[in-house]
Amino acid sequence: MHTTTADFVRGTFYATGLRNFADGEVQLIPVGLASPWVTETHSLPPRAELAAVSFDNMLYAIAGLDGSQTATTTIYTATTSLTGTITAGWSLVDNLPVALAGAAAVISRTQSGGILYVVGGSDSGGTPVNSIYFKSLGSDGSLLGSTWSTATLPLGLGYSTVVVNNGYLYVIGGGTPAPINTIYRYPIVNSSGTLGGVITDALALGKDLLNLAATTWKGPTKSFLYVTGGLDNFDQGSETTYYTSFDPTTGALVSPWITTTLVNAFNAHGIAQVNGSVHIVGGKEGLGNNTATTKVQTGLIDNPPEGILHDWGAGVWLVTEPLPQPRFYHGVATNLGGEIFAIGGRDNTGTITGTVYHGSTSGAGATYAPTGNYVSPVFDAAAGVGLTGLKWNSSITSTSQMTLSMWYRASNSVTTLETVPWTFSGNSLPGVGVTTTVPFASELNLRYLQYRAVFTTTITNQSPMLNAVAVTYRPPPTPPPPTTVPPPTTTIPPTTTVTPVPPGASLPDLMIPDMRAPANQSNPSPISYTINISVANWGTAGFNKIPVISKTAKWIQQSSPRGAPRPIPNDVRAASRNALTTYTHFWVDVYIDPTSPPTMANTLGNCSNQGGLPSYGLVYALGIGEITNVAIQCWLAQGTHTYYAQVDTCDGQPACTSTAGYVEERSETNNIAGAIQSGQTWHIDLGWLNPLMLPSIFR
Repeated sequence: MHTTTADFVRGTFYATGLRNFADGEVQLIPVGLASPWVTETHSLPPRAELAAVSFDNMLYAIAGLDGSQTATTTIYTATTSLTGTITAGWSLVDNLPVALAGAAAVISRTQSGGILYVVGGSDSGGTPVNSIYFKSLGSDGSLLGSTWSTATLPLGLGYSTVVVNNGYLYVIGGGTPAPINTIYRYPIVNSSGTLGGVITDALALGKDLLNLAATTWKGPTKSFLYVTGGLDNFDQGSETTYYTSFDPTTGALVSPWITTTLVNAFNAHGIAQVNGSVHIVGGKEGLGNNTATTKVQTGLIDNPPEGILHDWGAGVWLVTEPLPQPRFYHGVATNLGGEIFAIGGRDNTGTITGTVYHGSTSGAGATYAPTGNYVSPVFDAAAGVGLTGLKWNSSITSTSQMTLSMWYRASNSVTTLETVPWTFSGNSLPGVGVTTTVPFASELNLRYLQYRAVFTTTITNQSPMLNAVAVTYRPPPTPPPPTTVPPPTTTIPPTTTVTPVPPGASLPDLMIPDMRAPANQSNPSPISYTINISVANWGTAGFNKIPVISKTAKWIQQSSPRGAPRPIPNDVRAASRNALTTYTHFWVDVYIDPTSPPTMANTLGNCSNQGGLPSYGLVYALGIGEITNVAIQCWLAQGTHTYYAQVDTCDGQPACTSTAGYVEERSETNNIAGAIQSGQTWHIDLGWLNPLMLPSIFR
């Protein structure tokens, strides 16, 4: 069910995080970075007093001063890998209606993407403005439409900080140009991001502040706001952290503030909250507001007690891995994998730079959080499946000083699942890479399941690791095999047809009944296009000793250097051309504008990711009579393209052959789909499999 970083990343981390030790694991979060900051090869044009935000793995650098100290309108984006660096250079994607410096920005998530808000700032003459600009984001993070919507602040305000929580936008502090202590709250009234009337929160900051930074954290039962540092109306830096929870009904801040003290006074700094760890990055240090710093401070959010900053004995904030160079008035943003990016800013001479530093939280740490837990995404087992237990692979190096326990809850309704109490499954067995299997007390005839992994350690520099998790189950009855093969029907006439399945040994038969090519987006520069492919096992044997239903079939998109062996996840113990081994796998390749159509299994696809690495799909656990949907993303320029796809390709002898691929099938002649053009659909009617076909988007 979960084995890689791509699987685990959609869960919820409480003082836990990802680690790339093999193909992706979960561990207690390192306090600070897992390794020193690195300088990205892709720099931004010089910018300071900019706003920086992120949407999944896309970074945004918004407005700010350029190298000539002139306010700008520009919005640049860059895409990162999940647990790595920026994979392509910065691109200018949009412009604000006016040039700004010292604006604040935040993204509010929606079901279809998000809303980017750009709040206040100072215009090219240095005058604070009262404008709020906002625009919708697509599911890929792209800014939609040519026109910005607007709202207004009660007064011109620059160098504030903004957050969103539970349908509200909060504007905190800032300068008019004199600093204020007010917190304004706007209800977000619809999915287009429209703001309702402004509300002045009853809880104000303890002093008037600008150049401050804030972040939020969502706990199991409530959410919290953390406000750090700033510059007061005497031009002195602040060393105070203010934090409190949000009222879940009204959105108001709960009085009074809880306060802690930073290691010094800071302003013009950046902030990032990653899985319950708060990082304060760079800034100007000292009450006198005169020293640019490399310093990074880290605080850990406890749970329990929920939302409280952890006291290490010597204080709440620890000085951790420093930036390579001093920075202030820079932007800070994090990606989906918890990587931190410090963008642009001024150095210790005041010079504006476009350098980007990248800090990783997904690795071995010098100090780990003492406790934490990971809550999985909801697993949909579909109707008719009996859930029988959990099994997980873990690494526990000391049974007396660290633990990893597993819990679960299940329901027939996603909406009520969160109200179901957790049930203890068991503790992990000791050892490295050891699998623990615990049956449920009785079979669960419930559709939705979620698990929680609870980590503890008393060894400051070691953490338990969760490597993989699976659910054991009783499958529904197997559908009967077909007795006849109907003639194919196509949306786009295929160059190959379905060959009738001959009688013989019990074998799988892999094919592509549906494929949809993306329409041309007329993008000015290359973007990610998704090719949707359905893969069916039309044979008389599956890839499990007991066939499973389609929703438990596993697929992932992978990338690897051209010519290098393709990686196989740890829990896929593939046997070459063995159709009955549990977890047998195969590849799915996409071909775009090939010189000649693919004809053999050892002709690999040419789909590439943004970093230029070949991209392809891996599928396993596809039982008899199953169909699964594979979405492969390729980095493409605009224009009409020709697409093919092939299932069960061969990435190298002797593990596979050019004719049979990895898997010996009843037929090796029906593995290729295409050709189709951009926006077209390939379809072959499998008759008896119709109820399992792709959703109507493919019809």
